[in-house]
Amino acid sequence: MDDLRGVGEWVAAGARGILVVDLRISHTVVAPYILEIVEKTLKK
Repeated sequence: MDDLRGVGEWVAAGARGILVVDLRISHTVVAPYILEIVEKTLKK
């Protein structure tokens, strides 16, 4: 829940602007860009 502290501060300050959240929702579905990052990391 500590990860949400910044969101709470943003909301308390009036929640102005846009909030973009990138998080894992499923342990079995992986976004293609994540696979690309993992593949490039493993090649090093």
